[in-house]
Amino acid sequence: MRGVKVVTGAAAAVLLLAYMGPLPALADTIEAALVRAYQTNPQLNSQRAQVRFTDENVPQALSGYRPKVAITGSAGYQYTDTNTTQGGSPTAIVRTEIHGANSPRSVGATVTQTLFNGQQTANKTRAAESQVSGAREALRVLGHHRDEERRRDDVDTALDPVHEREPPERRGRPGARR
Repeated sequence: MRGVKVVTGAAAAVLLLAYMGPLPALADTIEAALVRAYQTNPQLNSQRAQVRFTDENVPQALSGYRPKVAITGSAGYQYTDTNTTQGGSPTAIVRTEIHGANSPRSVGATVTQTLFNGQQTANKTRAAESQVSGAREALRVLGHHRDEERRRDDVDTALDPVHEREPPERRGRPGARR
């Protein structure tokens, strides 16, 4: 019974789409088109991931200013079995037997704060921030080049109605229709 409902529903959907005809393409603003292009462009996504990766170096470099904490602990189990004899005469010997378990435990903590390390932390922080600036600039340049290419294509398309019918790889080539 369930299969009949599925087939009936699919058939109704196909008939409805056929009756309505092809849907018109929705117009997009330039900003929305650019946003969609930025979100789906693999080169831009790769460069953004590289910026995020590089950005993680700054907190690592700043960690040189923070205290370092080391915590140690140990626990164990110890069983003791002792036999001792005491006494001075052969008839009066005193034997002592000790049996028992012990659980030794210890905990320790060490906190270290570097007061001066020869400007290493400051230099590492500046280097990490410079790397982030470079990665962000590379992303900006890549995005700018994509914008320029897209704008050129848009202007060419708007100025030349025949241009719309040509595939992008044939545009501007000698032998292409004009």
